[in-house]
Amino acid sequence: MRITILASGSKGNCALVETDRTRLLIDAGLNGKSIAQRLESIGVGADHIDAILLSHEHTDHTRGAGVFSRRHRVPVFTTELTASQCHRVTGEFYQLKAVGNNASFSVGDIGVELFSVSHDAVDPVGFYLSSCANRHLCYATDTGMYTSLIREYAQRSHALVMESNHDEVMLMEGSYPWSLKQRVRSRMGHASNREASRFLQEVWWEGLETVFLAHLSEENNALSLAYSESQRVLLEIDARSTRLYGTRQHQVGSTVAV
Repeated sequence: MRITILASGSKGNCALVETDRTRLLIDAGLNGKSIAQRLESIGVGADHIDAILLSHEHTDHTRGAGVFSRRHRVPVFTTELTASQCHRVTGEFYQLKAVGNNASFSVGDIGVELFSVSHDAVDPVGFYLSSCANRHLCYATDTGMYTSLIREYAQRSHALVMESNHDEVMLMEGSYPWSLKQRVRSRMGHASNREASRFLQEVWWEGLETVFLAHLSEENNALSLAYSESQRVLLEIDARSTRLYGTRQHQVGSTVAV
């Protein structure tokens, strides 16, 4: 199983998870054309995507889902409540597979489990993906706190995509209005660098080989700050073999084997 972060941040989120037989997109927050172009840049044709998984209805996760689904005949998996809220942005999908927020199913040779996260959306979820080789990926972004349920999945994953949205000082000293600062900091908002590093320390195990820091705010964070915070924790717990990657809004990341 391999993962490529195509885009990550408040302007659009999209990731490709693939095996030799199956290709999934997690979220489709760029426009449909941009998603296709970013896939093409890594040698993947848009017509070869088998499914889109949507975590929640916010536009930075759904913007291109409808167009991409219809144009390339790709089914969309999301919860019933999320599906009911995102049609005003996405329009109709080529095919909608509405599931529960704790559903388990397979797409090709990738197993998918949904789990709830803490965010101000109608029914936000993360994803636990499994390959036939018994390799596991936990994908949990857009969460105001790292719950025991997220922890449970992360502690049995070989790769983890986790939110490290903001530096707390930058957020409080920045230009956001007070109401938005409170939303971001809340338990239904976004996890900070400090919260992400603390979570990483709690869930790390010897099988956790790869960690991605995701959904970094362009205004209230810097990749160097997010990276140094989590890297410090990995050094403290002597987890030198764990690879740590930052993600970017405007640049496709490396393809990494899970």
